[in-house]
Amino acid sequence: MVRQVDWSGPRTVAEFGPGTGAITRYILEKVEDQHDFFAVEINQGMVAAMAKRFPAVEVHHESATDIKAICQQRGTPRLDAVISGLPWTVFSDQLQEDIIQAMLTVLEPDGVFITFAYWHGLMLKGAKRFRRLLESSFGDVTASGIVWGSFPPAMFYTCTPGPNQLDQS
Repeated sequence: MVRQVDWSGPRTVAEFGPGTGAITRYILEKVEDQHDFFAVEINQGMVAAMAKRFPAVEVHHESATDIKAICQQRGTPRLDAVISGLPWTVFSDQLQEDIIQAMLTVLEPDGVFITFAYWHGLMLKGAKRFRRLLESSFGDVTASGIVWGSFPPAMFYTCTPGPNQLDQS
């Protein structure tokens, strides 16, 4: 997932739902002085776990639906990449849509959104609904193959906006 981001230049990257930092540790392997990285986590227990495991990571104890306000508070006008560990299939239709739409208000036109799904859940109603939401919200949605080395096995989506998907306000 992390390799889907172009780390060659200055980039602003947010992680939605870092949990205990399973993906964060791979992001931190890529982060250099030229990069701006922060996380957004709504669960206080996970925020505490992140603070203990990765004390240098800036974690906002807020909802990903508040990403525009978080970016404004930080003085971060746009995001180059969003990497998500959110459990999309358990979210309501409205929450899935609210998070995606909020993210699109701050994602750069050439930005990228990467998220994963567990293989065993791909046939669930929430997973199918989420895939349709991605396809209607982004210009390009690419699904990886199954990552069998993951436990449980998973795949990830790499999404880039089309010209009509972004809110330039």
